[in-house]
Amino acid sequence: MSVLYNLTLRHVRTENYSVLRLSQCGPVNMINSSSSSSETDISLSSTRSKSRHFPKQTFNVGRHGRKCPNQASDWTLDHLCKIGIEFDDHSMDLDKFMTTLKTREIVVCNELDKIPQIGHSLLELTNKMWHFSYAFDKEKGNGILGAKQKTEEAIEEFEDIEDEMEKIFCSDSSRRKLYFSWRKNLLDFWWYYHTLLTRWSKPLQTEGKYNQLFTAFSKIFRLYPEVGGAYSESIIIGDMNVTGIPDIRFLTFADKVLKLMIVTKVKQYDAIRGEYNPDTFTYHNVSRKVLGQHGIELLLEARDSYFFPYVVGVLCIGTKIIFTSMYIEMDIYNEIVEEGTVQPPNKVNISYTRPYDYMDYSDRQALMEPMFWFGFVQSNAYKYKAM
Repeated sequence: MSVLYNLTLRHVRTENYSVLRLSQCGPVNMINSSSSSSETDISLSSTRSKSRHFPKQTFNVGRHGRKCPNQASDWTLDHLCKIGIEFDDHSMDLDKFMTTLKTREIVVCNELDKIPQIGHSLLELTNKMWHFSYAFDKEKGNGILGAKQKTEEAIEEFEDIEDEMEKIFCSDSSRRKLYFSWRKNLLDFWWYYHTLLTRWSKPLQTEGKYNQLFTAFSKIFRLYPEVGGAYSESIIIGDMNVTGIPDIRFLTFADKVLKLMIVTKVKQYDAIRGEYNPDTFTYHNVSRKVLGQHGIELLLEARDSYFFPYVVGVLCIGTKIIFTSMYIEMDIYNEIVEEGTVQPPNKVNISYTRPYDYMDYSDRQALMEPMFWFGFVQSNAYKYKAM
């Protein structure tokens, strides 16, 4: 675009908006899956276009038989490979990942490549006030009392310096508005997490607790969501109509229908498999079903991506997030739509970062600037100028 929970959204024009999306993943299969269907060789006849020209989509399903699932939630990595979409062999450094986005012409021309000074000030203050990690056994609940105590101490410390912070940030109305918005959202996150910890041992819990936690986290950076079920997206792949229904969108308030980022939430917090470290993480450490669902969601959003030909996403697995980016040229997109696959050696690549746990202090420090930047782009998209 997409993890939300009874949030009140800003009023936006329903006809014109850009979107960050959080999409529903189905049950995670922790065992490698395979597909028995064979790939079909298709001749590549399309040519590149400098403008966004997409083929008119029609719904003639079943002309050559069903090759891939109709629902995005049923896709696996094998289905992506069948249509020519692959994940890179190795993860990408987060700074390099963000530089690719910030240097896009649409970003630079709209003066959205750098967050303003107030954003840097709030970033530094967030690191100063949230200077600890949460570490407890998520499965057994061991260490919950310690995590609750850290939260209570952080809230108390924050309230003690409130007057000092107001003097710094309330010199003018715009800074004052941003400060109080940030302050409220950070306190809301801590209080929600405290409530979550209190109820951690209750039976019959669902993955929804992670959805709400991530949404509360994103609001600290002025990323505001919309319930994704408002509408679904669909794409014709050859003769198949594939549809996906998101959980969340993050809307940029612009006069252009462009989507900023797609966030796919995963039901299990432990969907990351095997041992890894920041240097060795690859897509093989993630369930093939999760990768398939996320990949097709990126393709579903490609037509209106703010960063086109890049389509930016996030995999949200428990409290860990992985940034992703699909690179798909216009002619390749058209070929997938018209022919159902891409002829080798052409292919569509998805790059990705390692997982970052936003409850870990070190990881969170790395996430702060990218998250504040996405929030800045979302809230300032009214500056959009057509390229």
